[in-house]
Amino acid sequence: ADAHAAGASAGALAARAELSVGYAAVATLIAISGNAVVKVIVSWVSGGGRFALRILPGQVLVVAALWSGWWLWRAA
Repeated sequence: ADAHAAGASAGALAARAELSVGYAAVATLIAISGNAVVKVIVSWVSGGGRFALRILPGQVLVVAALWSGWWLWRAA
């Protein structure tokens, strides 16, 4: 899962007014969230449970911060 490509595509569509900025943001956040899930799965498979548990908190914090920012932006 390549979040950069999805974000760039969504941003390009939003720049051409083919997609709203809100939907572009959600598409990018979904891609980043999926990427974080894949990172945790790969860390589990490659390094075991202890390694995955070291990766998981950082991924959860990043994804939570991004979605929180979107929520605050949407609420404004």
